[in-house]
Amino acid sequence: MGDSLTRYQYLDMAYFLSHNGTCISNNDRPNMVIEKTHADWNTFYNFTNSILEPFETCDCFRIEGRLNTATVTENRYFLDTERNNTVTYLQKFDIVAPIEIHNKHELITCENNVSFINHWSWAETVQNLVCNMIPKPSAFVWNSGLWEDSELAQIDAQLQMTSSLRDCGNVSVYKTTTITKDGRHIPDKNRERMCSVADLCLNVSWTGMVPSDLYWDNMHFVPPIYSMLNLQLLSLLAFYEEVNFFE
Repeated sequence: MGDSLTRYQYLDMAYFLSHNGTCISNNDRPNMVIEKTHADWNTFYNFTNSILEPFETCDCFRIEGRLNTATVTENRYFLDTERNNTVTYLQKFDIVAPIEIHNKHELITCENNVSFINHWSWAETVQNLVCNMIPKPSAFVWNSGLWEDSELAQIDAQLQMTSSLRDCGNVSVYKTTTITKDGRHIPDKNRERMCSVADLCLNVSWTGMVPSDLYWDNMHFVPPIYSMLNLQLLSLLAFYEEVNFFE
């Protein structure tokens, strides 16, 4: 769960799982993880969803122009029952959209179709949505990215978030914030404290060493950076499972 950087990491993972372990190429046009190679947002949503068929359902809609978090929705559900692979991306700014978990339905195509449930906190989102998903996630990865989020900076909210995840059997994985191309963004130390509260910490501070030509704007990467992030994530989860197995 998170912002656009988490979305692209999800798309990279879903592509890998649905294309026999191959990775997205930086030369692909249009590109799964470079939105600017598409004519508009809804073309991007349709293209990425079609590439992941028949495994993905996408509740995705956005009005062109300046981002309005009250009228944008992007929740993606990848389910491959044959290989037992499930990956979900839930977009989280300050509100959460309703979801139809793994049910085949038409893409949202107009603003009137965007009907948000409530202004839920991160913990409430876990309790009311994530814990009720079928199949339920075994691990939950989250980061609020470059968005201002005073809630996640509060220790009480952090403890409530991780407690909610443990109550519904999820391994909590906090992903630190990636470094911008200009290096000016300094991750919020209070939010990054989540690393000491969550079960696992996906520390991506190494992105501060990514060369400038591997960004397509100040915040977003081109391939293979998202594949590297996913390799780090999968290695972290595998190690955690192995340690728990022998305990």
